Amino acid sequence: MILLITATQRTYSVKPTDKEITFYSFDNKLQDDPNNPITALYSLPHWYREAERYLEGDVNKPTFKACMPFFDAMSLGYCFVTPTDILIEVDGDDIHVSIDEKYKTFIEVRPEMKGFSAPDDCYPHHIAVLPQWGVSLPEGYSALYVSPLNRFDLPWVVTNGIIENDKMDTPGNVPLFLKRSFKGVIPKGTPYVQIIPFKRELWKSNISMLTDQEAHAKQHVGDVFRTEPSGVYKKLYWERKVYK
Repeated sequence: MILLITATQRTYSVKPTDKEITFYSFDNKLQDDPNNPITALYSLPHWYREAERYLEGDVNKPTFKACMPFFDAMSLGYCFVTPTDILIEVDGDDIHVSIDEKYKTFIEVRPEMKGFSAPDDCYPHHIAVLPQWGVSLPEGYSALYVSPLNRFDLPWVVTNGIIENDKMDTPGNVPLFLKRSFKGVIPKGTPYVQIIPFKRELWKSNISMLTDQEAHAKQHVGDVFRTEPSGVYKKLYWERKVYK
């Protein structure tokens, strides 16, 4: 369950129950805005929804639409989306942003970050988005903030980070590096960051050398995926991930 609380209702002593993420609105203008935040499943783009699962209807020629790992990544967790249209104009290396006056504190252009290597084919300076949403998670949980996964069509690249949202839920800023190939209007409802909650746990790694028999058995599993009609992974191994 997602609990939406406006700034006037905010109570720091209230913590979400286990496996519950809480989004706090810090701006009363956003309390009736249906675009923030949303589950990542609802951010799937038109090109994905309209794609064919198989080339020419042949089950032996699956497309990305038939790949469950691809789908899982795109639909994992939640997304913040743009609350209004954003006009991007470029003059040389200078970026100019026009946005509804109501959301003027949502976005600003910032200078180049010294010592940081901007993503390839992006402008060296960046656009800082200041979400008017805080995120609170149960004790022991953090959130990974990343560029929406598999969304190479988006006009920017986001710097990724992890926040201990069980301890701090005030909104920070999200640096977006604009692609040089883009100028025009970014439509309202465009996802700009994907939020993936996870439990902090201690991990250790080890290396195991397989016997020839073990290696053959594991290789056989891979052969099944390559020789059987598409859908084996979904039928035998895949489990639905649920975010509400």
